[in-house]
Amino acid sequence: MKIFKNYFLLFTLLCAGILHSQCTVNAGGNTTICGTSYTLSGSAGNSTTGNPIWSLVSKPPGATDPIISNTNILNPVVTGMSSYGNYTFQLYKSCPSGNTTSLITITSPGDISGFTAGPDITNINATLGSASLNGVIPDGYTGQWSAYNIYTWERSSIKTNINSQFSSVTSANTTFSLINKTNHNADPAYVVTLRITSTLNPNCWYEDSAIIRFVPNPQIQPVTNTSRCAANNLDYSILLQTNTPFFSTLTPGSSGNTSYGTTVTMNILSTPSPSATITFVSLSDSRVYLKDINIVGAYIFTLTITNTSGSYTSPQLTYVHLGMSPSAVNFLNPSYPNQMMVYNSSGSGGEVHCDLAGKLTPVTFGFTLNPADPVSLVTTITQDGIIPPGGSPTILISGANTSSRSVTLTPPLSGWSIGTYRYRVTQSSLGGCTTTQLYYVHISDKVRQKVTVDDVYVCNQGNGITTATVTLPAVYKGVINSSYLQDYIAFYNFTLISKPVGSATPTYEPYTNRTISNTSTVIGNLDKPGEYVFKVNPVVNTPPIDINFLNKEYACAGTSMEDTFSIFISTQINSNAGNEQIISCVTSTILNGNDPGTGNTGKWLLVSAPSAATPIILTPSNSISTVTGLSVVGVYKFEWTILSGSLGSCISKSEVTVNVSTCTACYKPAATGTTVQSKHGITSLGRAGAENGNWPMVRNNAWTVLESKTKGFVINRISTTAAIVALSDPVEGMMVYDEQADCLKINTDGTSGGWKCFNTQTCP
Repeated sequence: MKIFKNYFLLFTLLCAGILHSQCTVNAGGNTTICGTSYTLSGSAGNSTTGNPIWSLVSKPPGATDPIISNTNILNPVVTGMSSYGNYTFQLYKSCPSGNTTSLITITSPGDISGFTAGPDITNINATLGSASLNGVIPDGYTGQWSAYNIYTWERSSIKTNINSQFSSVTSANTTFSLINKTNHNADPAYVVTLRITSTLNPNCWYEDSAIIRFVPNPQIQPVTNTSRCAANNLDYSILLQTNTPFFSTLTPGSSGNTSYGTTVTMNILSTPSPSATITFVSLSDSRVYLKDINIVGAYIFTLTITNTSGSYTSPQLTYVHLGMSPSAVNFLNPSYPNQMMVYNSSGSGGEVHCDLAGKLTPVTFGFTLNPADPVSLVTTITQDGIIPPGGSPTILISGANTSSRSVTLTPPLSGWSIGTYRYRVTQSSLGGCTTTQLYYVHISDKVRQKVTVDDVYVCNQGNGITTATVTLPAVYKGVINSSYLQDYIAFYNFTLISKPVGSATPTYEPYTNRTISNTSTVIGNLDKPGEYVFKVNPVVNTPPIDINFLNKEYACAGTSMEDTFSIFISTQINSNAGNEQIISCVTSTILNGNDPGTGNTGKWLLVSAPSAATPIILTPSNSISTVTGLSVVGVYKFEWTILSGSLGSCISKSEVTVNVSTCTACYKPAATGTTVQSKHGITSLGRAGAENGNWPMVRNNAWTVLESKTKGFVINRISTTAAIVALSDPVEGMMVYDEQADCLKINTDGTSGGWKCFNTQTCP
């Protein structure tokens, strides 16, 4: 056996030509999350030996260590990323050719367990009108306050912040106040909402709300003298003056609701007769509503309003009941089957015609008086609203002094125009009380397209809750011409058919943002990836408006009013093309991109290469692919693109550099100078010293000399790669034998990551 000195010299002269990263790992693409946990998605290529090892590399300052569920699998779950900022993890693997690592950075928005908008506040007088809000905005989040009036939402499904303001809409601690405090022009009850949004992920947001219900100022000022006819028992009312506090007793959340301590008492001072009655109903819509008025004449009374801000009695109010207005006529008549009710306002009617455009055929509509009304009522008809092009039809009323009457409309010489004609139908009694209803004659253009909504594809790049903007069908109301379907109120209704398992219920904008006159609307609260399926169809605003007006409009064109569409929410898989590679003496290498995941696709692409080089990516659609043709020294750049989500709606790209260097041997030149005798040796041949051939001194320039003809040299053996990495004090040049990796290892840099296998021709 050669002495150790010569053996070591032979070892260091081996050629260094081999790629450095044939055994590779990929920790996955960097990502921004919503929440404090994430499933790592590592992958390993070209080697089945050794276990992966995950470890935490860095975390936000002051953060506690997150917990990796299993550090020795490729896809562990990490929990406890509770501080906002970047958490970097390393995936390590020991291979026969050496150790390999890859890093991934997870950006966490941080924990929100302390987030709150603060408690409800319901005990402050509106005349003071100022409430201190004490919200909590966690680190890493910005806050945004908003408010809406409870009464307008409960009454009209409209969200407005009327008569309210914040001292700051972005501070956790802010003051919410009424603009007009004493004469508050809106019921002073509000929902205030604090939305927090991650500074690192705009799709990661949360909301909390509180009720701010001020005690209303009771000092209302109704109009003191009111004279009017009434259509029914609920049609008696007195307007409030303009410069007066307003509140409502009607809706459940209003500040004046008796549940919250405000009472209204009617004090009757005089009536037209001892048998006359009058009852207070509610305060609402800037009116005092009354009922049970049964005799014509003057009713004099006051209202006493009491709550925690005090008790107040109004000035004397006089309400003169002039009599009952005629009842509404009925446009539903078997003799006129095309007629429908209700078109817009209560009591309105109308009809739809498919084939009258350009024709001179008269249109006759009929109605009947209420049986309780006398036939002496006088009917008047006037053209009203927007008149379609071509002029007004002539009007002929028939049936005076009968309960069944009709109106014949004769078009101008140009015939009926496409559009909607509006008429005021008024009944007048001998006492001067009147009732007016609207009637609409709609001439269809017969070209309505089927209700169609395209599928929507949304890439949620930052996880969390996202929204989808849905393009609504083409607008036709008021577009064909300004009269077309004037006053008709319909909106698109969305019915959820299916959604991803565990997902929240989607939210829709108020109907005012999705009418048949809107071009788009937003569906929100989409918090899980997958397919959300919806049915969409136009519906009326509020019954009893008749949807059949719109049904007939579509029937004229023979098209459907219903469609089904999907919203596909995809979570972006960020690309990681792997670590930079340095190779020599070979013409191929292995590209190791991260796994796109089930249902997604990836593709390798050559970005640049040295002149005259013709590299070939053998399997460009595989994340781990061999590239050949690296025969020219220089820098090669490859791009790994991941298309994730439905129809590849999410696109992420990253590049990796392969540096092909000149193929050279790896050695250090021999030292020059004075030859030094070797003073230490171990021999199995039974010789040593000057009298035994001057051994080992004759072996020059070695620290120690080994010799044997029958014995082998055994390096220290360690059973696992992990145990080698865990050595407490590695030293550059230290040698061990890794039984797990089955190779001799030398430490190249004095660190735990510096252990390199020497089983192939390579430099460490």
